[in-house]
Amino acid sequence: MKNVTALAVSGLLAAGILAGCDANTVSDEESAAKSQFSSLDTDNSSTLSRAEVATSPEIDNAFVEVDENADGQLSEEEFVDWREDNIDDRQYSASEIDEEEVTEETEEATEDDDF
Repeated sequence: MKNVTALAVSGLLAAGILAGCDANTVSDEESAAKSQFSSLDTDNSSTLSRAEVATSPEIDNAFVEVDENADGQLSEEEFVDWREDNIDDRQYSASEIDEEEVTEETEEATEDDDF
């Protein structure tokens, strides 16, 4: 029974830890995106032109994709959304944790234990 409790508690702790990390990661990523946007916005127009992103090949190559309303300028919102969509795949969000799967794995593990 102790093994079952330990497994359940560790699963809940892992979910809680990942949930806390996710909130900070998104917040940090948004801050980083806004900071990068500001540094690229050299004319302080609150939009990025093709010329302003020319120094960043990744953004320049994705300009048409990022410019969702096709006005030839990137708004801060378009830029931040694009950056958030392109967060490194190694960062996991709490929403990716399937609670049913955790429960099933816990139950499977307890079935294998001899009490």
